[in-house]
Amino acid sequence: MIYFFRRHFQREGLSILLASLLAAVTAILQNAPVYLILLLLTFGVFLCVFISQQSWEEKSETRLDKLDDRFAGLSSARVAAALHLLGKKEDKGAVEDVIDFFEDVGFHLKNYRLEQNEVYHRFAHYIQIYYESAYDRIIERLTAEGDTWEHLPYLYTAILKVKAKRVPSIPQKLPSDKLKEFLEIEANLL
Repeated sequence: MIYFFRRHFQREGLSILLASLLAAVTAILQNAPVYLILLLLTFGVFLCVFISQQSWEEKSETRLDKLDDRFAGLSSARVAAALHLLGKKEDKGAVEDVIDFFEDVGFHLKNYRLEQNEVYHRFAHYIQIYYESAYDRIIERLTAEGDTWEHLPYLYTAILKVKAKRVPSIPQKLPSDKLKEFLEIEANLL
């Protein structure tokens, strides 16, 4: 329900709805026919939802573009994180930098600021690699601190739900040899 209101009633659309309500009240005061009043209200609701939807999609796309840029800027941290997760280099900080990024993505997704399929399209591969590879560290932090990385499990589950709908025949969790292979690719990013 919250998703519906956050997505379909943006500020821009609500101003249109308010204008249509005022037009309907004016029509009532001038003894306009009922069908005209209903037409004004219907048109206002339709236009409100349409404009709000356009606004929400535009804002979501802008946020995703900024997140894309930020993720690209993490390439050295991703290399160090991959090397750490492969056991080739000790650098927990780099892992935390990458996981923090996905925590932010999860926060925006959970608060209806991003569209789930777009997040899947842009980041699912990386979310799954880092979440599954750093799972023990994530659970350790969640257990110890409670609210640190609290949006990661939500993000990971959301990505798996989209994956299950798109390709139900593929196993949800990546096999350890595939994880290692993907981490090797990340480790050689630069």
